[in-house]
Amino acid sequence: MRFFRNYNTIFTHRSDSDRIFVGIGYECRYCGQRRPEGKRWNKAHSVPAFLGNKTIFSIDECSRCNKLFGDKYENDFSKFTNFYRTILEVKGRKKIPKTKSEKIIIENINGVTNINSLDWEAVERKGNKIILNHTSEFYVPLMVWKCLAKIIYGLIPPNSLEKYTWIRESILNPDLQPRVIPCLALLASAPWIKLKCDVFVVLFEHKKAEPEGAPKLIGVLYFKGIFYHIPLLSIDQVLTIEANAKPLTFNFPPITENAKWGKSKPAKLSQLDLTSSDPIRTNQKIELDAIGEIKIK
Repeated sequence: MRFFRNYNTIFTHRSDSDRIFVGIGYECRYCGQRRPEGKRWNKAHSVPAFLGNKTIFSIDECSRCNKLFGDKYENDFSKFTNFYRTILEVKGRKKIPKTKSEKIIIENINGVTNINSLDWEAVERKGNKIILNHTSEFYVPLMVWKCLAKIIYGLIPPNSLEKYTWIRESILNPDLQPRVIPCLALLASAPWIKLKCDVFVVLFEHKKAEPEGAPKLIGVLYFKGIFYHIPLLSIDQVLTIEANAKPLTFNFPPITENAKWGKSKPAKLSQLDLTSSDPIRTNQKIELDAIGEIKIK
Protein backbone atom coordinates (compact mmCIF):
# COMPACT_ATOMS: atom_id res chain seq x y z
CA MET A 1 0.00 0.00 0.00
CA ARG A 2 1.54 3.31 -1.08
CA PHE A 3 0.36 5.08 2.05
CA PHE A 4 2.89 3.25 4.22
CA ARG A 5 5.75 4.28 1.95
CA ASN A 6 5.16 7.89 3.04
CA TYR A 7 4.19 7.51 6.71
CA ASN A 8 5.80 6.03 9.80
CA THR A 9 3.79 4.62 12.68
CA ILE A 10 4.69 6.60 15.81
CA PHE A 11 2.11 5.19 18.22
CA THR A 12 -0.20 2.20 18.28
CA HIS A 13 -2.26 0.49 20.94
CA ARG A 14 -5.17 -1.94 20.99
CA SER A 15 -7.46 -2.60 23.93
CA ASP A 16 -6.82 -6.34 24.10
CA SER A 17 -3.20 -5.69 25.13
CA ASP A 18 -1.80 -4.65 28.51
CA ARG A 19 -2.59 -1.31 30.11
CA ILE A 20 -0.29 1.53 29.18
CA PHE A 21 0.30 4.92 30.78
CA VAL A 22 1.27 7.72 28.41
CA GLY A 23 3.32 10.77 29.36
CA ILE A 24 6.19 11.84 31.57
CA GLY A 25 4.13 12.42 34.70
CA TYR A 26 5.48 15.61 36.23
CA GLU A 27 4.15 18.25 33.82
CA CYS A 28 0.78 18.64 32.09
CA ARG A 29 1.35 18.35 28.34
CA TYR A 30 -1.52 20.78 27.69
CA CYS A 31 -1.22 23.76 30.07
CA GLY A 32 2.35 23.15 31.29
CA GLN A 33 1.40 23.05 34.99
CA ARG A 34 3.93 21.12 37.04
CA ARG A 35 2.65 18.44 39.38
CA PRO A 36 3.14 19.39 43.06
CA GLU A 37 5.89 17.34 44.66
CA GLY A 38 4.56 14.36 46.55
CA LYS A 39 1.16 14.47 44.84
CA ARG A 40 -0.31 12.56 41.93
CA TRP A 41 -2.87 13.49 39.34
CA ASN A 42 -5.68 11.07 38.73
CA LYS A 43 -5.07 8.77 35.79
CA ALA A 44 -6.96 10.24 32.84
CA HIS A 45 -8.42 8.16 30.03
CA SER A 46 -6.43 8.94 26.87
CA VAL A 47 -9.44 7.75 24.88
CA PRO A 48 -12.82 8.49 26.52
CA ALA A 49 -14.15 5.73 28.76
CA PHE A 50 -17.53 5.87 27.00
CA LEU A 51 -15.86 4.43 23.88
CA GLY A 52 -14.93 1.34 25.88
CA ASN A 53 -11.35 2.33 26.70
CA LYS A 54 -10.01 0.53 29.75
CA THR A 55 -6.33 0.24 28.83
CA ILE A 56 -4.90 3.60 27.63
CA PHE A 57 -4.32 6.23 30.33
CA SER A 58 -2.49 9.55 30.56
CA ILE A 59 -0.29 10.54 33.49
CA ASP A 60 0.53 14.02 32.15
CA GLU A 61 -2.96 15.54 32.17
CA CYS A 62 -3.66 17.78 35.16
CA SER A 63 -7.01 17.74 36.96
CA ARG A 64 -8.01 21.17 35.63
CA CYS A 65 -7.42 20.20 31.99
CA ASN A 66 -9.09 16.85 32.53
CA LYS A 67 -12.24 18.58 33.76
CA LEU A 68 -12.21 21.02 30.82
CA PHE A 69 -11.89 18.21 28.29
CA GLY A 70 -14.62 16.15 29.93
CA ASP A 71 -17.12 18.97 30.35
CA LYS A 72 -16.56 20.65 26.99
CA TYR A 73 -15.27 18.20 24.42
CA GLU A 74 -16.13 14.69 25.53
CA ASN A 75 -19.71 15.73 26.29
CA ASP A 76 -20.31 16.73 22.66
CA PHE A 77 -18.41 13.74 21.25
CA SER A 78 -20.53 11.48 23.45
CA LYS A 79 -23.72 12.97 21.98
CA PHE A 80 -22.32 12.67 18.46
CA THR A 81 -21.44 8.97 18.84
CA ASN A 82 -24.29 7.84 21.10
CA PHE A 83 -26.31 6.21 18.30
CA TYR A 84 -23.37 4.16 17.02
CA ARG A 85 -22.36 3.13 20.52
CA THR A 86 -25.85 1.87 21.29
CA ILE A 87 -26.14 -0.23 18.13
CA LEU A 88 -22.57 -1.54 18.34
CA GLU A 89 -23.06 -2.38 22.03
CA VAL A 90 -20.16 -0.28 23.29
CA LYS A 91 -20.08 -0.52 27.06
CA GLY A 92 -18.73 2.59 28.74
CA ARG A 93 -17.94 2.95 32.42
CA LYS A 94 -21.11 1.15 33.47
CA LYS A 95 -23.41 0.17 30.63
CA ILE A 96 -24.34 0.41 26.94
CA PRO A 97 -25.98 3.80 26.30
CA LYS A 98 -29.62 4.26 25.32
CA THR A 99 -30.56 6.16 22.15
CA LYS A 100 -33.79 8.11 21.95
CA SER A 101 -35.17 10.51 19.35
CA GLU A 102 -38.52 11.49 17.89
CA LYS A 103 -38.35 8.53 15.49
CA ILE A 104 -36.69 5.70 17.36
CA ILE A 105 -35.77 4.34 20.79
CA ILE A 106 -32.91 1.84 21.04
CA GLU A 107 -31.93 0.18 24.29
CA ASN A 108 -29.92 -2.86 25.28
CA ILE A 109 -31.81 -4.89 27.90
CA ASN A 110 -30.20 -8.03 29.31
CA GLY A 111 -27.96 -8.41 26.28
CA VAL A 112 -30.73 -7.91 23.73
CA THR A 113 -30.88 -4.78 21.55
CA ASN A 114 -34.48 -3.54 21.54
CA ILE A 115 -35.47 -1.17 18.73
CA ASN A 116 -38.77 0.62 19.14
CA SER A 117 -39.59 2.38 15.87
CA LEU A 118 -41.85 5.40 16.33
CA ASP A 119 -41.75 6.31 12.63
CA TRP A 120 -41.87 3.93 9.66
CA GLU A 121 -38.96 5.83 8.05
CA ALA A 122 -36.68 5.03 10.99
CA VAL A 123 -36.15 1.38 9.99
CA GLU A 124 -35.58 0.22 6.40
CA ARG A 125 -35.46 -3.48 5.50
CA LYS A 126 -33.39 -4.77 2.57
CA GLY A 127 -33.39 -8.55 2.43
CA ASN A 128 -31.61 -9.78 5.53
CA LYS A 129 -30.29 -6.30 6.31
CA ILE A 130 -31.80 -3.37 8.14
CA ILE A 131 -30.87 0.30 7.91
CA LEU A 132 -31.55 2.44 10.96
CA ASN A 133 -32.13 6.18 10.56
CA HIS A 134 -31.64 8.45 13.53
CA THR A 135 -31.46 12.17 14.26
CA SER A 136 -28.72 12.93 16.76
CA GLU A 137 -28.89 15.05 19.87
CA PHE A 138 -27.67 18.63 19.54
CA TYR A 139 -23.89 18.79 19.56
CA VAL A 140 -21.26 21.37 18.61
CA PRO A 141 -19.10 20.12 15.69
CA LEU A 142 -16.04 22.14 16.73
CA MET A 143 -16.13 20.56 20.19
CA VAL A 144 -16.22 17.12 18.53
CA TRP A 145 -13.15 18.03 16.46
CA LYS A 146 -11.35 19.33 19.55
CA CYS A 147 -12.11 16.09 21.35
CA LEU A 148 -10.64 14.07 18.48
CA ALA A 149 -7.63 16.42 18.25
CA LYS A 150 -7.11 16.14 22.00
CA ILE A 151 -7.11 12.35 21.86
CA ILE A 152 -4.48 12.35 19.11
CA TYR A 153 -2.36 15.11 20.66
CA GLY A 154 -2.41 13.24 23.98
CA LEU A 155 -0.72 10.22 22.38
CA ILE A 156 2.02 12.00 20.40
CA PRO A 157 5.47 11.00 21.73
CA PRO A 158 6.87 13.85 23.91
CA ASN A 159 9.83 14.48 21.60
CA SER A 160 7.43 15.35 18.74
CA LEU A 161 5.03 17.66 20.60
CA GLU A 162 6.73 20.90 19.52
CA LYS A 163 5.70 20.21 15.92
CA TYR A 164 2.04 20.56 16.90
CA THR A 165 1.88 23.49 19.33
CA TRP A 166 -1.08 25.07 17.52
CA ILE A 167 -3.20 22.03 18.38
CA ARG A 168 -2.47 22.49 22.08
CA GLU A 169 -3.49 26.16 21.81
CA SER A 170 -6.78 25.16 20.14
CA ILE A 171 -7.51 22.55 22.80
CA LEU A 172 -6.84 24.79 25.79
CA ASN A 173 -9.37 27.46 24.75
CA PRO A 174 -12.85 26.11 23.88
CA ASP A 175 -13.78 29.43 22.24
CA LEU A 176 -10.66 29.67 20.08
CA GLN A 177 -11.12 28.96 16.38
CA PRO A 178 -8.27 26.68 15.20
CA ARG A 179 -5.63 28.32 13.01
CA VAL A 180 -6.42 25.89 10.19
CA ILE A 181 -9.93 25.41 8.84
CA PRO A 182 -11.94 23.53 7.84
CA CYS A 183 -11.62 21.04 10.70
CA LEU A 184 -11.98 17.70 8.97
CA ALA A 185 -12.38 14.06 9.91
CA LEU A 186 -13.41 10.97 7.99
CA LEU A 187 -15.92 8.42 9.23
CA ALA A 188 -15.14 5.05 7.67
CA SER A 189 -15.46 1.32 8.09
CA ALA A 190 -12.74 -0.89 9.50
CA PRO A 191 -9.99 -1.69 6.98
CA TRP A 192 -8.60 -4.38 9.30
CA ILE A 193 -11.72 -6.48 9.44
CA LYS A 194 -10.19 -9.23 11.61
CA LEU A 195 -9.50 -6.75 14.40
CA LYS A 196 -10.92 -8.37 17.54
CA CYS A 197 -10.36 -5.59 20.06
CA ASP A 198 -12.94 -2.96 21.02
CA VAL A 199 -10.63 0.08 20.84
CA PHE A 200 -7.62 0.68 18.63
CA VAL A 201 -5.56 3.84 18.12
CA VAL A 202 -2.70 4.42 15.69
CA LEU A 203 -0.76 7.59 14.77
CA PHE A 204 1.00 8.00 11.43
CA GLU A 205 3.57 10.75 10.84
CA HIS A 206 4.75 11.73 7.38
CA LYS A 207 8.41 11.03 6.67
CA LYS A 208 8.97 14.45 5.11
CA ALA A 209 9.52 17.42 7.40
CA GLU A 210 6.91 19.53 5.60
CA PRO A 211 4.98 17.39 3.12
CA GLU A 212 3.12 19.14 0.32
CA GLY A 213 -0.51 18.19 -0.21
CA ALA A 214 -0.54 15.81 2.75
CA PRO A 215 -1.08 16.21 6.50
CA LYS A 216 1.99 15.75 8.67
CA LEU A 217 0.08 13.63 11.18
CA ILE A 218 -2.88 11.30 10.81
CA GLY A 219 -4.58 9.81 13.84
CA VAL A 220 -6.90 6.83 13.45
CA LEU A 221 -9.37 6.05 16.24
CA TYR A 222 -11.31 2.81 16.06
CA PHE A 223 -14.12 1.46 18.19
CA LYS A 224 -16.26 -1.59 17.43
CA GLY A 225 -15.95 -1.41 13.63
CA ILE A 226 -16.07 2.38 13.20
CA PHE A 227 -12.97 4.37 12.26
CA TYR A 228 -12.36 8.09 12.58
CA HIS A 229 -9.40 9.42 10.57
CA ILE A 230 -8.13 12.76 11.90
CA PRO A 231 -5.61 14.66 9.74
CA LEU A 232 -3.48 17.20 11.62
CA LEU A 233 -0.89 19.63 10.29
CA SER A 234 2.45 20.55 11.79
CA ILE A 235 3.13 24.11 12.95
CA ASP A 236 5.45 24.53 9.94
CA GLN A 237 2.60 23.66 7.60
CA VAL A 238 0.34 26.10 9.45
CA LEU A 239 2.88 28.92 9.13
CA THR A 240 3.24 28.20 5.40
CA ILE A 241 -0.52 28.39 4.93
CA GLU A 242 -0.72 31.65 6.87
CA ALA A 243 2.18 33.16 4.92
CA ASN A 244 0.65 32.26 1.57
CA ALA A 245 -2.91 33.06 2.62
CA LYS A 246 -4.03 29.89 0.86
CA PRO A 247 -5.76 26.85 2.35
CA LEU A 248 -4.00 23.51 2.18
CA THR A 249 -5.91 21.02 0.08
CA PHE A 250 -5.28 17.31 0.30
CA ASN A 251 -7.01 13.99 -0.16
CA PHE A 252 -7.55 11.65 2.73
CA PRO A 253 -4.91 8.94 2.68
CA PRO A 254 -5.92 5.57 1.25
CA ILE A 255 -5.87 3.76 4.59
CA THR A 256 -9.11 2.02 3.62
CA GLU A 257 -7.87 0.70 0.26
CA ASN A 258 -9.22 -2.79 -0.37
CA ALA A 259 -11.22 -2.66 2.85
CA LYS A 260 -13.82 -5.33 3.51
CA TRP A 261 -17.01 -4.58 5.38
CA GLY A 262 -17.87 -6.29 8.62
CA LYS A 263 -21.28 -7.07 10.06
CA SER A 264 -22.08 -3.40 10.33
CA LYS A 265 -21.04 -0.31 8.46
CA PRO A 266 -21.88 3.35 8.07
CA ALA A 267 -24.42 3.80 5.28
CA LYS A 268 -21.63 5.56 3.38
CA LEU A 269 -18.14 6.91 3.93
CA SER A 270 -18.49 10.44 5.24
CA GLN A 271 -16.07 13.35 5.25
CA LEU A 272 -17.02 15.43 8.27
CA ASP A 273 -16.60 19.20 8.39
CA LEU A 274 -16.42 19.90 12.12
CA THR A 275 -15.66 23.63 11.87
CA SER A 276 -18.97 25.09 13.08
CA SER A 277 -19.29 26.35 16.65
CA ASP A 278 -23.10 26.34 16.45
CA PRO A 279 -25.12 23.46 17.96
CA ILE A 280 -26.57 21.20 15.28
CA ARG A 281 -28.39 17.89 14.86
CA THR A 282 -27.45 15.48 12.07
CA ASN A 283 -29.08 12.53 10.38
CA GLN A 284 -27.19 9.33 11.10
CA LYS A 285 -27.54 5.91 9.47
CA ILE A 286 -26.12 2.49 10.08
CA GLU A 287 -26.60 -0.75 8.14
CA LEU A 288 -26.75 -4.03 10.02
CA ASP A 289 -26.70 -7.73 9.36
CA ALA A 290 -27.01 -8.85 12.94
CA ILE A 291 -25.21 -7.78 16.09
CA GLY A 292 -26.10 -10.02 19.01
CA GLU A 293 -29.85 -10.30 19.37
CA ILE A 294 -32.07 -7.60 17.94
CA LYS A 295 -35.79 -7.13 18.55
CA ILE A 296 -37.72 -4.61 16.46
CA LYS A 297 -41.13 -3.34 17.45
